[in-house]
Amino acid sequence: MLALTRASAQQQHRQPPRQVRSAPKQPADAGRQSADSKQGGLQRAGVRINKCFREFASRREADSFVSDGRVTVNGVRANSGAQVYPGDTVCLDSKPVAWETLQFDLAAAEEGGDLLPLERRVCVSCACRESQSADSHQQHLRSQFCYFKYYKPVGITCTLDTRIAGNLVDALGNRVTGRAFSVGRLDRDSSGLLLITSDGRVPNAVLRRVFGHEKEYAILTESRVSDADIRQLSLGVVITTVAQRDGRHAEPLTAKTKPCKVVRGSQRLELRMTLTEGRNRQIRKMLGALGYTVVQLHRVRFMSVQLEDMKPDELRRLSEAEMLDIRQAVRTDLAGRSCDDTAEAHE
Repeated sequence: MLALTRASAQQQHRQPPRQVRSAPKQPADAGRQSADSKQGGLQRAGVRINKCFREFASRREADSFVSDGRVTVNGVRANSGAQVYPGDTVCLDSKPVAWETLQFDLAAAEEGGDLLPLERRVCVSCACRESQSADSHQQHLRSQFCYFKYYKPVGITCTLDTRIAGNLVDALGNRVTGRAFSVGRLDRDSSGLLLITSDGRVPNAVLRRVFGHEKEYAILTESRVSDADIRQLSLGVVITTVAQRDGRHAEPLTAKTKPCKVVRGSQRLELRMTLTEGRNRQIRKMLGALGYTVVQLHRVRFMSVQLEDMKPDELRRLSEAEMLDIRQAVRTDLAGRSCDDTAEAHE
């Protein structure tokens, strides 16, 4: 069953406890190494403790893990600013975190290299690293993360709060195990494609407005939309939306929507809209601003992932072909965040 926390604890080979080492005092550029001097893509220099959790948590959340005493390194409670080194065992709430695998990804992204597909990536922290067999890697990584597409029916609310009737947890039941969540949302009255995953890197990588990843919708309206209004929709409409995070509302945002693709569908009252942003109830508000009422709203595509022949409430694992865009998005996001960290360190 889906859990209600974002943390994605990962299995890691345990080693005998060692004393936590403090970061050595040295010039800012000391210890830097070229790509050729990295072992498995991981620098021998220390890594700040809060960077061990960036796979599934923001920097602020990672700092709170440490300050709340939830993090240990080699069995010793970690302090803010502590450094970890290859071979160190990092645990969050007593559960190992495969931070070395993440640092391998970041090093490859920072060097402009290509990340290996999930099933071929080097498992720096897993017990199968000696054999390096493709089957063992695939089994290990699949045990870490899950990637599904789900046909959400009308009436299901995209929340993990089981106190709310028709929540996503109850809808999926025991078909998804471990810690998983939906990537983005569809409102209760809408249907269609949802991505479900336990990989905390995915939401930020595929939902950030700056990346412009496409989401396609089929819409039925109460009355036929005029050609002039279709052009207006494609150019952008001023709407007011309110972001919601963890049950708390931010300040309302009144702004013009980004240009989008709008075409007529196969039915007389049908439109097809392709967005590259995801403001709250955006399509309903765009059409509402022009005097139209949405009767049905259905998401048919997210990036290259499509519903295809799926039926309502059906859950299906993403295929290898569907994972290509997901990997590329994660790669791009990791590279961008790595550059941000480097710039911040030099400020």
